[in-house]
Amino acid sequence: MKALRILVGLLVVFSLATSFTFKPNVVGGGPQITWPLDFMISINSMSDLATEIHPSNLMQPFQRPVVSGPCSSGYGTSYSDQIFNFEGCKKVLRTWQVLDWCNYPAIYTHVQVIKVIVINGDLEPCTP
Repeated sequence: MKALRILVGLLVVFSLATSFTFKPNVVGGGPQITWPLDFMISINSMSDLATEIHPSNLMQPFQRPVVSGPCSSGYGTSYSDQIFNFEGCKKVLRTWQVLDWCNYPAIYTHVQVIKVIVINGDLEPCTP
């Protein structure tokens, strides 16, 4: 019965942007999240990839989620990257998660798309 109550209390919202947000019913309303925008980057070498796309090396609105809301304990963010190889370029799918500490286990998810073109000969030019 407890599992049924948990299931009934959950709301799953799917979007057409290949990402989904998991939203439980939260006390006092959930956070306002501005997700980082998708972008394309040109790099000189594949060895530069991790450094060039690290969130601390990017500017807003590409860097990380901006979160505000009623939770006085705060919100935690994390990300993971999946790198896909295409002929002549790469695509990174960066999955962001925001944890609402006041309404645990409220976790909000978004996928940021990063298109990568290597301009110094590691890969042939492509149109991602």
